[in-house]
Amino acid sequence: SFLLPENKDFPVKDWLTPLQNEVKVPAKGSAKTRFRIHMPEKASGELAALVSFIPEPKEPPVTKPSTPAEGIQTRIVTVVTVSLYVRAKGTEKGEADLGAVHVANVSARGQSPERVEASVVVKNSGNVHLRPGGHFDIYRKGESQPAYQLDFPIGGMPVFPYSEEEYRASQDGRLAPGDYEIKTRVNYTPETSDTRDTAFTVTLAGDTTGYHKVEGKAAR
Repeated sequence: SFLLPENKDFPVKDWLTPLQNEVKVPAKGSAKTRFRIHMPEKASGELAALVSFIPEPKEPPVTKPSTPAEGIQTRIVTVVTVSLYVRAKGTEKGEADLGAVHVANVSARGQSPERVEASVVVKNSGNVHLRPGGHFDIYRKGESQPAYQLDFPIGGMPVFPYSEEEYRASQDGRLAPGDYEIKTRVNYTPETSDTRDTAFTVTLAGDTTGYHKVEGKAAR
């Protein structure tokens, strides 16, 4: 979870109250629990909390005093923790930008074959967390059909406000030496996205170099 600097004066206990002390969950089933939320008047962007549930057995385990020969008795307790986010309506700023784009030929290792991997840095300058998804199209220069198409799904790892995260996608294969262009598209939400075209070169050794942004529509 995270805490926006502008919301540092609003501890979780002041805006989030559970309406149930316990919840019964059937075996292999699920259950709903409720909370009361009181949004502080001066809060902005997003408030976040970690909510934990501790399963309790119907009957406590029977223990007996331990002896030095038996060692120390321990009890393992399972804790289920989830993140809860609340946004102050009208103050959200879902602003983001694309950082560095990189492509690599990754060597085979163990049972994993060699692969082509693309990555992009997403910079979140807004005040709410994002879970972007994206798509990479890698073209050999002068060709109209992509040599590789790589995806990372929306809704995965978050990028929190005022921070950045690198997102990756890969596919089995290897880029041959030559000049390439990669078209990167990142979907911040189902309605908002950003694109960038980047040219690069694969050397005889298989390394990538010479990255530079292609202005306007990328030439194929």
